[in-house]
Amino acid sequence: MEFRQIYDSLYDEVQTRFGRNGGCHDFDHTLRVVRNAMQLCKKLPEANRQTVLLAALLHDIARAEEDASKGAADHAELGAAMVPELLTPYDLPPEQIAHIAEAVRTHRYRGGDRPATLEAEIVYDADKLDSLGAVGIGRAFLFAGKEGARLHNDARTALASEAYSVEDTAYREYLVKLRKLPEAMLTRPAWESAHERASFMKQFFMVLDKETYVNDLLWHIVLNVMMSRYYTKGFDCPVNQVILIDKILDKNNMIMHRDNNNLVSIQELIRKYGSSTVRLYYALNDYNESQPFNEESLGDLYNLLEKILCFLFGG
Repeated sequence: MEFRQIYDSLYDEVQTRFGRNGGCHDFDHTLRVVRNAMQLCKKLPEANRQTVLLAALLHDIARAEEDASKGAADHAELGAAMVPELLTPYDLPPEQIAHIAEAVRTHRYRGGDRPATLEAEIVYDADKLDSLGAVGIGRAFLFAGKEGARLHNDARTALASEAYSVEDTAYREYLVKLRKLPEAMLTRPAWESAHERASFMKQFFMVLDKETYVNDLLWHIVLNVMMSRYYTKGFDCPVNQVILIDKILDKNNMIMHRDNNNLVSIQELIRKYGSSTVRLYYALNDYNESQPFNEESLGDLYNLLEKILCFLFGG
């Protein structure tokens, strides 16, 4: 039997197994993974395209069983066990069937075993690419909606919540898994594509966070200004304008947050550089947009001030 006939026959069987079910792991997802895999094969011509194509087509064949168990069953292990039965009627070489089954078994991000062949690496990467970028955002919200989760929550709430709960939002999936995928890619072409897609996702969730929570934060600031001691004692309000910094970034443009383990101690900065230097550092910034904090710049400012003082007063 020609390979095209084998593929078409399996295509029909996989489509039938998925039925008309929607969601983030539907038949459309499988077809996108197949397309991703073929694009990677163009850049990695040494890979066996037939093995990659069949493994990509079958990678989620047991997904319905895992979904029904709320994650208790492992669709990768179950799917790999189904591969020999599905492929034996087509007289494929036993070694190729074993490679396809192994690619299905190791395609899962949360699985414990790393793909052992280039073909398995391509299937793994192709599946992960479909979790990134605009498609990845859409799939994350599809899953969250199916589980009845909220539209959005803050990072602290998301990371403290359980899977398949009302707090299992698209943002939680991004924090727990999706933002880590680019560095988990196994082939160079996928690594490059993943970082491009992840950049879009990061920007999207920053905007979503701002639209969801910025008004609450601004109202909190305004109330504090209105209740300030100067205003309540009859003086003019000391604040003419509120400048809201929606995010403070570290030198790598990551949001500074306890969950990212990149906070700095103001007390420590004051001890090292003096309070006047720290105040001047922030006074010189443009607060019309998110500002990256870089301690090297603070140190440079400290050295500059020291030189100016030495020049003016000697020493």
